[in-house]
Amino acid sequence: MKSRRKTLKKSILAWTIPFILLVCIIMSAVQFFGTRKVLYARYESYIENILRFVEGEIDTDDLAECMRTGIESEKYHELQKFLDKCRDRMNIHFLYVIEPLNTEPVNNIRNVIAGASKEEYETIPDQLVYLNMPTGNSYSPETAAKYLDAYRTGRLSFFEEISEWGDDYTGFLPLYDSKGNKVAALCVDVDIAEIHTILKNEALVGIGLIMLIGVSFIVIFMLWIVRNVTDPIEQLERCVTDLASRCRNQKDPEALRIDVPEIRTDNEVETLAHAVSEMSEAMQDYVKSMAYTHIAQTLARGYTDLFYVNMETEEYIEYQTGSENGALSEKRRGNDFFDSCKREANIYVYPDDRNNFVRAMDKGTLNAALGRSNSFMMSYRLITDKAPAYVNMKVSRMEDDERYIIVGITDIDEQVKQRRYAERLSEERIAYTRINALAGDFLCIYVIAPQSGFYREYSATDGFESFSLPKEGMDFFATAREMGRKLVYPGDLERYLSVFTKENVLAEIERSGIFSMTYRLIVDGKPTYVQLRGAMVEEKDGPRLIIGLNDIDAHVRQEEEYEKRIAQAQREANRDALTGVKNKHAYLNAEDEMDRRISKHRAPEFAVVILDINGLKRINDTYGHQAGDKYIKDACRIICDIFKRSPVFRVGGDEFAVIAQGKDYECIEELMGRMKDHNNKALEEGGIVIAGGMSKFDNDICVAAVFERADQKMYENKNDLKTKGHDGA
Repeated sequence: MKSRRKTLKKSILAWTIPFILLVCIIMSAVQFFGTRKVLYARYESYIENILRFVEGEIDTDDLAECMRTGIESEKYHELQKFLDKCRDRMNIHFLYVIEPLNTEPVNNIRNVIAGASKEEYETIPDQLVYLNMPTGNSYSPETAAKYLDAYRTGRLSFFEEISEWGDDYTGFLPLYDSKGNKVAALCVDVDIAEIHTILKNEALVGIGLIMLIGVSFIVIFMLWIVRNVTDPIEQLERCVTDLASRCRNQKDPEALRIDVPEIRTDNEVETLAHAVSEMSEAMQDYVKSMAYTHIAQTLARGYTDLFYVNMETEEYIEYQTGSENGALSEKRRGNDFFDSCKREANIYVYPDDRNNFVRAMDKGTLNAALGRSNSFMMSYRLITDKAPAYVNMKVSRMEDDERYIIVGITDIDEQVKQRRYAERLSEERIAYTRINALAGDFLCIYVIAPQSGFYREYSATDGFESFSLPKEGMDFFATAREMGRKLVYPGDLERYLSVFTKENVLAEIERSGIFSMTYRLIVDGKPTYVQLRGAMVEEKDGPRLIIGLNDIDAHVRQEEEYEKRIAQAQREANRDALTGVKNKHAYLNAEDEMDRRISKHRAPEFAVVILDINGLKRINDTYGHQAGDKYIKDACRIICDIFKRSPVFRVGGDEFAVIAQGKDYECIEELMGRMKDHNNKALEEGGIVIAGGMSKFDNDICVAAVFERADQKMYENKNDLKTKGHDGA
């Protein structure tokens, strides 16, 4: 016997050391990344608190107006002071507001405002950020892409930035105006050098401890293996090798005796030693009894049942093939073969094939068929627990004795099903080709077995082929949801995962006959609108769920563009072109809405303020209408600054209206006092004087009644201002 010795101890050690090292590496990585995750989570919480705190102090509508006009308002200056104070008092590197524009090499981000420390005001005042300041090449295209992607998501984002200013962790929060439009983004940079130091120290300590534990485990494990496995196996190996060298062509039973050493390990090695001893005894018994019985093993291979039949007496013997080794064993005997076939056909043969089987197994019919060719074959289906199974029956006459026939039964179910599967697949491909010829906007169609989840997919476009979706599989909904995480547009992913489940789809089809949903896929890097439709159809093999994916991107984009134009037209119709505030049309709409609420006794507390610019005619006559327009815009800015929380309407050439609610309503007397103080100062210094009158809603039948009272008070105030020496025209 050829020796192939390999030291088991060395093999176990050779595999144990790499395995333990791998476990140590994995544990070190888990410890490292767990610590890293905790540290970054703390910084993210800290950064988010700063962002939310600062966000609460920003008037986004005013900031948007400043960005649009390029003029720094009083609120802008107040915000600058607030940001400066935050820079001095909070442990942060930078605090700033920007507007991501593009990913070009230069001017890819626009500065809006940034906090500066006292030291920066003293040392680099010329390098501080001002409103709408271009950034030049300060931001690389890669960094600009990060900011732009975060801005598009519209959510709070975090990312790490390594630059010449240090290693920072950036929090990025988009800002929205009162209408829900994105204005800019608030950012804060925090130094995270401390995280790297902690991670380095934690990693070194953790790796050291884990490696120490690993080495200790290897030593203990190898000591146990030597005592309980390798040493006993070596003893057993010597005995078995000696037996193997003696047993070839051995006819002496005593030469096959083996002396197994006594092994006490209380494990499988001890059991193996007993098994080897019993095997030696069995080999001795086998050599003593050299009688074998063989029954046509070669001829029997491939048959599930064989019948040996005497055609004259109808006596028969049934043999059955073993599933493991193909050996034949006698199952039963009988003396009425053809009657038995008829009886058992009612039990075992599939009903649709039963009549053909009974006719074929008639004694006279079978004799005639065998007389023509000495063999007869037919296929039929047997009834099984799961589904009908195809078998093939071959009947052959014995050449040396024509009284006897052999009936062999072969299982051909898998072959028949594979052939029919290929035929059905071909039919489905032809049907899909026809469907796509009529409706070429299909991306793909899926045919799904509802119970098992098995599916096949047919794609219509090369673009969809690029997704590398499996053409068929066993669990359609699990596969579709998994691929959806990669292919569905992030903004639609949550809705897709919550709606597109097997339960929802089947329930909706049962309720209304069809399931439909619209969402976006990422195609060639761009979001593309698709419509998913599903319905149930009956096929030969049972019900099938048909799901089609339709490209509706062009149609949806056209509708979105139309809605945008309508919305833009509505905004322009309600906006005063000169001042940018709401116009008289917008005021009338607001008045109608408030009247409806009054009629339903659900009107909130509100006040109407009527304001008129004094001296406009004199400005127009003296300096021209261009100066007059500037005079109106300056006056409007004063009004908006005082009534900053309420809508301002320009209802005439020099007349404005304010509908004060909420905080402005609660402080309306104070606000009117601020207007009076402004007018007194304007009379002394030659500024813009604005006459005003205010009236509160007092269970009036409509807003017009409140407007009239306010208008009357405005004229009274206008006359008072005239008496103080100001031109009221």
